Amino acid sequence: MYFTLELAVRSVSEVLEHGLSYKEMGLFVIVGYCMTLLFIICNEAYHATRKVGHEFQVRLLNVNLGSIDRNTQREVEMFLVAIAKNPPIMNLDGFANINRELFTANISFMSTYLIVLMQFKLTLLRQGARKMLKTIVMAVFNSTTTLADDDEEEEPDVGQ
Repeated sequence: MYFTLELAVRSVSEVLEHGLSYKEMGLFVIVGYCMTLLFIICNEAYHATRKVGHEFQVRLLNVNLGSIDRNTQREVEMFLVAIAKNPPIMNLDGFANINRELFTANISFMSTYLIVLMQFKLTLLRQGARKMLKTIVMAVFNSTTTLADDDEEEEPDVGQ
């Protein structure tokens, strides 16, 4: 999914250079789909961890601990402390936590990547414009000096 998003973000530079085509429109549709899918996954993971963590604690706290024996009360209290100190977290095999922060981090990553690509593209465009301007200036000065040299050569012929 990240690879697809990265390719689609790269297509923005092609849109700036060549205009919008069906390929870029398709990539933007894929970006919308992948971002929607990522949002749904991250949001559901957030709600699942909240439900398992917070709501499960509330349910355990609502249990009448007076009606059970002392060892069971101590185990429930230790379990509540364990849940409070180690809240449930969904992750991708330890690589990234799946929560709402993953979605915002992905948007931040794509924005930064897009800005860097656009800066490279602008640098290339500026360099191309400078080279073209330099070529035009050199062509104009070469043609004027050639015309001036031709005029100087023609004057002595006229005077004789």
